[in-house]
Amino acid sequence: MLLYRYVFYSENSGLPGGRAGAEQVKDILLACSRNTLASGLSGALVFNERYFVQIMEGDRALASRTILSVVSDPRHRNAVLVRAYPVGERRFLGWTVGYAGHTEAIDALYMRHGVMAGLDPTRMNAESIENLVADLVEVKSPFIVRKKGIGSEPAPPAGRPEIQGEVIRVRAAMPLKPPAGAV
Repeated sequence: MLLYRYVFYSENSGLPGGRAGAEQVKDILLACSRNTLASGLSGALVFNERYFVQIMEGDRALASRTILSVVSDPRHRNAVLVRAYPVGERRFLGWTVGYAGHTEAIDALYMRHGVMAGLDPTRMNAESIENLVADLVEVKSPFIVRKKGIGSEPAPPAGRPEIQGEVIRVRAAMPLKPPAGAV
């Protein structure tokens, strides 16, 4: 299996930050663990009141389908795929979900990565986003929940053949303009 890494973000349109979102974070982590660890996907999701930032690693076709499912969730708006590329090994061996708020440790990471006002992926390049997320998931915080569980290269799920050369077509949901001169 060729291993891919995807870096993407979206606007948060429904998940509160801080303690109000803590239970929802646990629910998201459980869903990530249940739905993706068994399938061979790993990664991290960090969020604040404005953005979700996610890195997903695994089989290209499976990760693409999962990302399409994630961004169709009503809590996400205006998703942007920042980077997608093949990698030799995983950077994330399980799933981590966390609130990227402000603590002394998290603020120090923002400064180290050149981020002045908290998590804002619109002001960062792909490499900066990826490195910040990798560092954020290592912070000890009650708002960061980890689920370890994947080695460096998982086997394909049992009972499911590995998909080779699959093409995933995406149809944009944009209103079409009528042709010029149409009544």
